[in-house]
Amino acid sequence: RRALPLAAALALLLGPAGRAAAEPLRCEERRPMRLHVYDVGQAAAALLELPDGRAVVVDVGGVRTSVERKLQADLRGRPISLLWITHPHDDHLSHARAVLKGLRVELWADNGQDGGSPSRRSAQGMGARLRAEARARGVPVVSVTPSSPALPFPPAGDALRVTPVLPRAWTRRCLEGNVNDCSIGLRVDYCGSSVLFLGDAEEEEERALGPLAPATLLVVPHHGSATSSSERLLRQVRPRYAVISVGRPPDEYCHPAARTIERLDAVLGGPRNGSVQAYQVRRCSKAARLTPGRVPRSDRLWVTAADGDVTLITTGDGAFRRE
Repeated sequence: RRALPLAAALALLLGPAGRAAAEPLRCEERRPMRLHVYDVGQAAAALLELPDGRAVVVDVGGVRTSVERKLQADLRGRPISLLWITHPHDDHLSHARAVLKGLRVELWADNGQDGGSPSRRSAQGMGARLRAEARARGVPVVSVTPSSPALPFPPAGDALRVTPVLPRAWTRRCLEGNVNDCSIGLRVDYCGSSVLFLGDAEEEEERALGPLAPATLLVVPHHGSATSSSERLLRQVRPRYAVISVGRPPDEYCHPAARTIERLDAVLGGPRNGSVQAYQVRRCSKAARLTPGRVPRSDRLWVTAADGDVTLITTGDGAFRRE
């Protein structure tokens, strides 16, 4: 029997997630692309509804909230074409099992690691257990790493591309056990609009990612931490819009940091839209019981702790507006 070409075999294996749209997108159609960044406390969960009908979910963490219900409401019966886990910390995948159980997932992608928990609860082997559960439910699983960066998620013509964002090699801090610096980023380009996710990458991994192309919208890494969103990263990415997924104060991790809000404000520009609570710290001390202050913010910056669920829409023209 003649073997199938690799592309055809992948398409059969992966189903709709492994195939591009039947007809390539055209930018002049100006179809909408929606980004939902959910208010999930000190955690991260986002849904990107692509203009070709596919759905990409980036992380599924949540505190005292039902991520799977939020996804069900916005997906309206459609499958998750790609479930992308940036790194195995429980604030980024605590609802993964419920999502696998309650929704149809066509492709699981993560960094291939087992990870741990930022709250220091026992979580060794969490990544492996969830990959095994995905496979048991018939979901294809891929590990996207510096040595194997390919993602079987085809573009829709020249108008839409979904691309992993990785360092050439895992950083020293990643290899020494800093799970945040093992984050795998994801970039989505739709005509003149782009969205960049970087998980919880900190400054060392940010340096290892470069050079990065400018992106229209940045999902701010590491919940607005003082150790992420460095000036170097923001000079390269030059976002016009940004969203921070973060819990309401008090926050034992001092998220978001005032200096990060100030750096974002300088890059984003635009008129000020009131202020946001943020911590005046360089390094967080859980024992210090710090109190956040008010920091002015651009009207192009949304913070889930203040704004709740944030849904932004673009037609590929380089502009996002809140729905």
